[in-house]
Amino acid sequence: DMFVKKSKPLISSTKISNTGVRSSKVPAGSIKGPKGWSQPETIRHHKKPVRALAWSATEPVLFAGSDDGQVSVWSFHMYTKNSPPFSCFLGHSDAVTAVALDESCQSESVFSADASGKILKWPVPSLESPPEINEYETIGQHSGGVSGLLYEGSV
Repeated sequence: DMFVKKSKPLISSTKISNTGVRSSKVPAGSIKGPKGWSQPETIRHHKKPVRALAWSATEPVLFAGSDDGQVSVWSFHMYTKNSPPFSCFLGHSDAVTAVALDESCQSESVFSADASGKILKWPVPSLESPPEINEYETIGQHSGGVSGLLYEGSV
């Protein structure tokens, strides 16, 4: 598990700013580090605001979509302070406004949508994946921007 049970109640919190993302489901004001619980850390990568987040339900992985048109993939199995993301999805020409995951046994995919209305489907990266992924399937194109995604079935 990404999080270890502690005696303090768990809360969910997400801070999104121009410079990074802080997201956690941990005792208030703490995250689990290599030596136990410590102060929260801001993860920095995107040069523009982050607009969308999706946590994996099965792995300690965070997907963050930004106004820079990228979706960064953060694996907390491998994360060290100030390290770059594990991988980045490159394919949007506009701000990424929504991210959703399909973590079913048959297929693992990431879906992202942008302010132009484009919806893309990406393969979940593996350890063998390149740091920048630009292979995707276009799922749809709306006439206006997409503000949210929810995956509930097959595509």
